[in-house]
Amino acid sequence: MLHDPKDVYERPNEDATCTVVYTVTLVGGASLGESKSTFAAGDRAVLPALDDAVREMKAGEKCLVTAPAAWGYGAPGWSERAPDEAAKTQGVAIECELVSFERAKDAYEMSPYEKLAAQARKKEQGNARFRAGDIKGAVGKYERAASYYPSDADLEKGKAYGEDVDGQKAAARATKLSCKLNLANCELKLGEWAKAEKAAADALEIDAGSVKALYRRGQARLQLGELDGAKADLMDAAKREPQNREVRKELESLKAKQAERKAEERAAFGGKLLG
Repeated sequence: MLHDPKDVYERPNEDATCTVVYTVTLVGGASLGESKSTFAAGDRAVLPALDDAVREMKAGEKCLVTAPAAWGYGAPGWSERAPDEAAKTQGVAIECELVSFERAKDAYEMSPYEKLAAQARKKEQGNARFRAGDIKGAVGKYERAASYYPSDADLEKGKAYGEDVDGQKAAARATKLSCKLNLANCELKLGEWAKAEKAAADALEIDAGSVKALYRRGQARLQLGELDGAKADLMDAAKREPQNREVRKELESLKAKQAERKAEERAAFGGKLLG
C-alpha cells in the first residue's frame, strides 16, 4: 500500500461507479503511461487485476498491484487489447489510486423495476464473460442475476400505477430461465456435473417443457452415472424436438454408457460365480 487514508472504511461494492488513476507497467517491459478511468466495479472495463483490486480499496487509497499475465493482458477478452504480443504473456504492476466511488444499490434497496434492470444487466455481463472465454466469471454473473429476481408480490404493487405487471412478470421469468440455462451450460463446460444438474433442474421449475433444460440435465446426469434419470430427460427432450441433433447425439452416448454398464455388471456377476 502506497497511501492509506485515515478514518475511511467504506469500500466499493459490485457495480459501484469507481474513478481510478493508474499506471500499468509490464513486468520486464515498459510502462504504458498514466490513465484515468471511470467504470462499474466488476464490469471488466479495466484490466481484471485492477477491477478486482478496487473492491478492496478505500477512496483516496493508493497501492501497487502486481499480477500474472492471466490477470493482465493474458486474461480472457484482453489479449486483443494488448499493446503487443509479448504483453499477453507478461505480468503487470499497476500503481493505482481510487480517487472516488459511488456505491451501487444492493438488491434490498432496489425497487422491483430496478431489480428487473439489474437482473437483465447481470445476464448481459455473464454473456460477455462467456463470449470472452471467462466461464467462471460468467457463472458468477449468472448467479448474481438470481439475487435481483423481483417477487411477484413486489411487481403486483405496480398495478396501482398502471404498470404492465403481467409483462414484467413474464420478462423477469424469461431472464431468470435464460440465466439458469446459461449457468447449466457453464457448469457443464467446467465439469461441475452436480451443479449443472441443479441449474438445469431450477430451469425446469420455471419451464417444465424446456428442451434445453432437459437436454442439459440429461447431460449432467449421464456424467454423474444416473443413467435412468438421463434417459428420462433425453427421451422427453427428443419427443418434444425429434429433429434435435444434439439430443439425438446424447442419446447415442447414453446407449454406449448403458452397454458399458451392462458389460461391467456381467463381468462382476461372472466373477462371483467363478469364486
